[in-house]
Amino acid sequence: MSNPSASDSFRPRAPSTVHSPSAAGQVLANLLKAMAGAGADAEERYASALNEARAQAADVMVEIARADQDADERNYGLRWALVYAATQLASVESLPYLKSVVTTPIPPETSEDPHEFSVVTEETILRTTAIDGLENLADSGQPEAVDILFTALEQPSLSMRRAAVQALLASPDGEQWRDRITGILPPKQHFLLDIRRVGISDVPHVRDPRVHLVEGAGEESEPPPLLPEDRGSPEGRPEGDTPILREP
Repeated sequence: MSNPSASDSFRPRAPSTVHSPSAAGQVLANLLKAMAGAGADAEERYASALNEARAQAADVMVEIARADQDADERNYGLRWALVYAATQLASVESLPYLKSVVTTPIPPETSEDPHEFSVVTEETILRTTAIDGLENLADSGQPEAVDILFTALEQPSLSMRRAAVQALLASPDGEQWRDRITGILPPKQHFLLDIRRVGISDVPHVRDPRVHLVEGAGEESEPPPLLPEDRGSPEGRPEGDTPILREP
């Protein structure tokens, strides 16, 4: 059995459609379709579908849980879309579902080539996505979301712990929980407390990449060889003349 991976690369896929005869099931299907939409009005259609789902969050969460239970476990596109949809509802109704995602153990790796496809990586993405949703709820003042984040902190996945630490520290009372977080983490993982989120504008940019090259790199030691058409002239081809490649 392999250990949970620290990887949590984000690779969303177009979700499959869920089928439910209920009105809330149709609302969920509309939301998933809008999430995968494209075009000039995609953002507007997504906002409309999300607002409709938020207006009946309790019923939609029932449909999300049902669709998740019925989904093929390898259908990670649909499973991720369901978790993400739950986070976007921004409702306390999603807390039991998000808790179940976070506390369900990551299954062992079954892929023959984890570099090509990794069950552990895909399952980790589901859980870190749920943690992102819990962070938003904790930030809005939901104490149960904070409790679930501390539960996530106790999971064996390093990626989940990293996400939970950042979520807790980003909450309004984050700094007062630093000691509690430190007490839960193994000493060798205390470095997670020092990780800081930064915006892309705050990341230093290299002004001139050439300054990091070894001396002489990128410089031609001698001019490139002349094409056959140019060899007849000691001065090479005339400026602006375009060589013509002929068949031998």
